[in-house]
Amino acid sequence: MQIKGDGRILEMPQISLLIIDEDNLSRKGLRKMLNDLNWFTEIAEIGTYQNIEARYDVVVVCNDFKSVELIKEIRAKDAHQKIIVLLLHLQELVIAKLIEQEVNGIVLKTSPFEELIKCIQLVAEDRDFFSQEVSTMFYHLWANKKSLKEHTEINFSKRETEVLVAICNQKTNDEIADELFLSQSSVKKYRCSLLEKTCSKTSAGLIIYAVKHGIYKV
Repeated sequence: MQIKGDGRILEMPQISLLIIDEDNLSRKGLRKMLNDLNWFTEIAEIGTYQNIEARYDVVVVCNDFKSVELIKEIRAKDAHQKIIVLLLHLQELVIAKLIEQEVNGIVLKTSPFEELIKCIQLVAEDRDFFSQEVSTMFYHLWANKKSLKEHTEINFSKRETEVLVAICNQKTNDEIADELFLSQSSVKKYRCSLLEKTCSKTSAGLIIYAVKHGIYKV
């Protein structure tokens, strides 16, 4: 299943998902909502990350105050696990620590349900997704950090700029390909080129660079 720009839900390869949330009612409610979509091979839910032997395509962490510690536990067991964090409160310290842990997605619990679905889809495709409010906070937190390599000038091609703006708008590879009349392989090549030129590791880094250098307005 896939979420298109107009909100339509299309078929996509099924994935397995693990929900971690100490709130039993919230956890089971989210599982029920996702199960109704009928596009997961499995949805498991637990209160704490303990004695988990199974491997899931995506893990959703739903605990504001313990999310960083949970992610460290998950990363210690599987450094490549794809992780999404659902946050109720937008706190700079928490966001900064989550970015340091290289989470693949952050969605606010106040966001539309469709935004979480889109995040799961993108993360399952080895992409990143962050709510607009989170992306804006990235800029305020990281725009002046020395760890982001300064560039006096980067020569982006017209296509690279168009792809970069589309990434900032949280477009999927399919959506970018359709919008710019490109093949998916071309979109992936442009994305790799952008990551290399801006010395970024994830889409979050691209968004920060684009905002900082006036390529994209938040």
